[in-house]
Amino acid sequence: MRIFISVADIVIQALTLMGYFGKYLSSLQCTRPLISLHRMCRYLIFDGYADTASRLLHQLFEAQKQTPDLEDGDIVESMHLLALAYSDLGREQEALQFQAIVVDIQKRTKGWNNLATLRSMQSLANAYILHDRPEEAIKLLEEVLKVQTGKEEGVHPDVLLSKDGLARAYTRCFRSAEAAELCKTILYIRGQPEGMKDLDALQSIDTLAEALSGLGQLNDSAQWLEVALAARRRILGFEHPHTLRNMHKLGIVYGQLGRVGEAREMQLL
Repeated sequence: MRIFISVADIVIQALTLMGYFGKYLSSLQCTRPLISLHRMCRYLIFDGYADTASRLLHQLFEAQKQTPDLEDGDIVESMHLLALAYSDLGREQEALQFQAIVVDIQKRTKGWNNLATLRSMQSLANAYILHDRPEEAIKLLEEVLKVQTGKEEGVHPDVLLSKDGLARAYTRCFRSAEAAELCKTILYIRGQPEGMKDLDALQSIDTLAEALSGLGQLNDSAQWLEVALAARRRILGFEHPHTLRNMHKLGIVYGQLGRVGEAREMQLL
């Protein structure tokens, strides 16, 4: 990875200073070099070097805008990776802006029924949920599910992910009954929680517990959080951030139930 970082910095600094970045890009006769650059940036982002990746991608994107004969897919991939890098860097508004543009381009060039378009819409909806814009997420995910349910079986992983995202958005809008119903459907399809190894299913349990709390069903909420906590301790370990977050949520529900000793134990462990 150190080699990748050095190469990325050299490409940015040398080609920019020499004014050759745009010329280099426009001279490419095929997309293979771009695929290599995109792959390198993806590695950088996932390995924690989003700042280096964002600088390389910014230069690449600016050059691409001056190269009209490039395919839309190449520009979309650069924008998608920029959104990932900006999100990692905490530049959330810029990340959301790029994700929204990617969705618009894919709708126009690939159509609504395209798998890449639907997944980009899912990604944008998840970002909206994280940034407290659940109404926009609901609109997107309901559109996605209309297409998906016409193409895929109800048990398809993409359909389940859309339903899970929709349930989380519903909870943010205090539509707890709808969220709980969706989560129960998802968990029924995925199977029994005992011995659970599916981290996506654990996310569904978290959402179900939150929805049940919103409905005042605190005992049921606590039971589901206990199931999720046992699974996370087994899969992720006791000190993993997701395990600790699970404990915190369970401690809050215990407190609401008046189980003060157990609530304190969750906060102290």
